[in-house]
Amino acid sequence: MYEQLGVAAAGAGVLATPLMLKAVRWAPASGRPPSAAETLPAAPPPLLVAILTGVVLGLIGARIGLEPALPAYLVFGAVASVLALVDVAHHRLPDILTLPSYLVGAALLGFAALAGSSSGSLGRALLGAAVGFGTYAVLFVIAPAGIGAGDVKYAGVVGMHAGWLGWGPLLIALVSGFVVGALVSVALMMRGRAGLKTKLPFGPAMVAGAVIAVVWGDPLATAWLG
Repeated sequence: MYEQLGVAAAGAGVLATPLMLKAVRWAPASGRPPSAAETLPAAPPPLLVAILTGVVLGLIGARIGLEPALPAYLVFGAVASVLALVDVAHHRLPDILTLPSYLVGAALLGFAALAGSSSGSLGRALLGAAVGFGTYAVLFVIAPAGIGAGDVKYAGVVGMHAGWLGWGPLLIALVSGFVVGALVSVALMMRGRAGLKTKLPFGPAMVAGAVIAVVWGDPLATAWLG
């Protein structure tokens, strides 16, 4: 782990709070008529945005280190933070953020590959995107009530960034989102804040699972598979 870089990345995330707040306000309003955009809920507190972005970017920075793939993962972490906040407020992962993430992620990871990065494989990243999207697409067809179309689109982005790092992180990325989602659901039901039929946003669980996969995917997969 590269702790000093992680601290620097966390600080950058905190400093980027005003920009993150603008993205959280802009993304769900994009493509909607002005009258509908005016009725959207207010943005989350700046302190919450700063903490979330700082933690996500700090963990990712400490894991990736100062190498050519770092920009791809910092962008991934920043967008993931925005998506988590938007999904909590609006129960949707906007296409304006998920779809361009494929092109941006592939371009930045492609640059890392051309620059001689030793942290991963571009071919495995692209395959990971296909596996992530395909897995969630199948689940969406089987159980559409539990997964939204936005989740399917974002799953490919998660798979791309986890797959670059290895098969272990990709496996953890596919599994950990459901584990986090289940734990949150149980905790909310125990506190009486949700029931068996309550529909909770799955985006934040996917983001948490993605961060877990990127930061600790290899050791977790090794421990799980023995």
